[in-house]
Order: sequence, then structure tokens, then C-alpha cells
Amino acid sequence: MEFSAATTLRTTDWEQWACRNVTVRDGGIEIASKPSLTTEPLSFSAVDVAVGADGTQYALRSSGAVYQHDEQRGIRHPLLQADSHNLPDPCGLCVSGDRLYVLDTSGSVVVVSTRLQQPIGTIETDLRSPVTITAAAGRLYLLDTAMNAVVTLQPDGTVETVFESLSSPIDITVADNGAVYVLDE
Repeated sequence: MEFSAATTLRTTDWEQWACRNVTVRDGGIEIASKPSLTTEPLSFSAVDVAVGADGTQYALRSSGAVYQHDEQRGIRHPLLQADSHNLPDPCGLCVSGDRLYVLDTSGSVVVVSTRLQQPIGTIETDLRSPVTITAAAGRLYLLDTAMNAVVTLQPDGTVETVFESLSSPIDITVADNGAVYVLDE
């Protein structure tokens, strides 16, 4: 997010000010109701994307390769090669701290150290149809459409149901306070 400041007393000065996300109204400015967005077209198709706390962006390709992109330094390079793991159908990724998690529809989760820039392990689950993964407050949350449930993943691969009996879930997100939000079809 960008913040700018300017001091003026006249409407014409406000109108000449080159700004974003503000509207000139009644001699002053107000924050516009629609934010300005910047887009960067990808040169490849991405299955999923994630953004780390430091702003580093990660993109998961259908091959299972994960590319890391640091927008401020203009660096884009592979963090995980498709041939370094056995994920036939990768479907989601998330980042938490210095760990990146890549989920496959088979229920496998590859754990990658973003600091070491290499895979450090795989967690096998008994989920039949996981579709997405997210992290919050040190916990991993997965959405499984076969169970129509949100579960948390333990390091040994076991899962604990957070809630179930969803009708047609397609995506989840979890707030820092642990509140789980499910997007239903």
C-alpha cells in the first residue's frame, strides 16, 4: 500500500496533484471507494499463487514447479523443480514463515524451505480429494471436497476436522485470529 501526503488549501491545487486512490470533492480529498490495482501478466499459467510476509510472490505451475518472484529486486527464479518431487497433480500452495507448502490432489504435501531454497520433506495424508491449502497462526488448513470439510494438518500426516457438512466448498482462507472462511459454490 502506498501513502502520500500533500498540504494545500485550494481545490485547484488538489486537482493538479497527481494522486491515486483519492477523489477531489468539495474542496478537499477523500479516499476513493475503488483502489487502484497494478497487474503483471504472467508468461505462464499458474495453478495457484501465494505471497510471503515479506512480499515475495510464489507461483505454482501445473508441472509442480514453484517460481519465486521478488518484485522489488526484479528477481524470478525456480524455487522448486518439477522433477524434485513426486506430485502428479499439484493443486495449491501457501507460505508460512520460511516454509512453503505445495499440495497435491493425492493428499501429499511437499515442504520447502524458502531460506534454503530446497525441499525438506513430504507429508502424506489420507485425504481423498484436497483442493487447497492455507496457513494461519502456525497451523496448516486444507479443504477436502470428498469429506466436504476443513481440516488442520499435523506434522505426522494426520488431520483434525475443524468443521464439516459443507455443501459445495471450493476455497478457504483463515484470518490471523483463526476465523475460517469458506467459499461455497
